[in-house]
Formats: sequence, C-alpha cells, structure tokens
Amino acid sequence: MATTALILLVVFKHAVPNGAAAIQSAMLIANRFHGVETDNLPALFPLALLLYFGVLINLLLFVFNLIPVPPLDGSHVLRQFLPYRVEQVYDRIGMYGLLILFLFGGRFIFGTFYYPLLGVFDRVLTAM
Repeated sequence: MATTALILLVVFKHAVPNGAAAIQSAMLIANRFHGVETDNLPALFPLALLLYFGVLINLLLFVFNLIPVPPLDGSHVLRQFLPYRVEQVYDRIGMYGLLILFLFGGRFIFGTFYYPLLGVFDRVLTAM
C-alpha cells in the first residue's frame, strides 16, 4: 500500500500543475513542521496530503508487525526456529511483550528501521 501511494504521489507530482510544491508542503505538514505555506497550492493538495499520510501509516504498520515480540506477526516467524522449551517460554511472555516493547524498545526500533525506510521513500519521491 505504501508503494502504491508513492506511485500515485509521483503521478500527482507530474500530472497536476504545481504538484511538486503540493507534495513538498504535504511532506512538511506530515512531519510536523510549523509555518508551512499552503497558499497557491492546487485544489488537489488534500489528496497529496492523504497519499503521503498513507505512506507514513503503511510503513509504520509494516515495521510494527515485523517486530519479533509476541503477539505481533514477526513473533510467529521467529517462533518456528526456536527449540520446543524455548518456544514455550517465548509464548508465555506474549502477555508482556507489547508492554516491554512500548516501555523499552519503541525508540530503538523506529529509529533503526522506520526512519531509514521512510527516508528511502522520501528520496524516491523527491528524485522522480
């Protein structure tokens, strides 16, 4: 979905007059920069903003679901490679996995995986 939204943003950039400025403003607004000028942007600017938020949300969901902490989807992949006794312990920590993740690992995981992946999408969008 993030790739589809990126492709639609590239089409938007080339098909809509002043589309590049609309996408640049959408990127700045989505990344919480203050004082972004929205004057003289095309009427389809909300569409660019929606598509860019689509990229952000889908990349976030992609990274979040691949984290190997129970009960997330990534834990089901890792679990297949564990010995039986370790697998049982791993399943028992499932109740506390998300709590541990939110308390200790969120900044590390998103700094390591999400922001670099978003940077790739942003570079592709600005280069095309």
